[in-house]
Amino acid sequence: MEGGFKEAQDSSILLQEDDPEIVKLMLEYLYTKEYHAGPSKQFQTHVKAYVLGDKYNILELKTYAAEKHVELIPQIGNDSITNFTESFRLLYASTVESDRLLKDMIITTTASNLKAFALHICNTCF
Repeated sequence: MEGGFKEAQDSSILLQEDDPEIVKLMLEYLYTKEYHAGPSKQFQTHVKAYVLGDKYNILELKTYAAEKHVELIPQIGNDSITNFTESFRLLYASTVESDRLLKDMIITTTASNLKAFALHICNTCF
């Protein structure tokens, strides 16, 4: 790093406002073009990676995170429905209205799986 910036003088960059686990996934993605999210809260993890990709203007990370998020939608069950709905809230709270990539992907995929969701919900009610 060069220039008169503190980061150039220290040879370091502090990302204090970002979730360390998501920064780790971002760095993993930058080196390998993929990342491996842990099994818990995957929906939220992918949304956070998407938001971080947006923040640092890494379109490929946004696309990858969006695809990984959408891949999980058909697998929603009792243990993941809350995580899914929370991830949708997080997405809308953390992105501008005009950022439609993941929002539209979620809406389209959810709509195409609506019958399966309804059956799942009905089966858990009885």
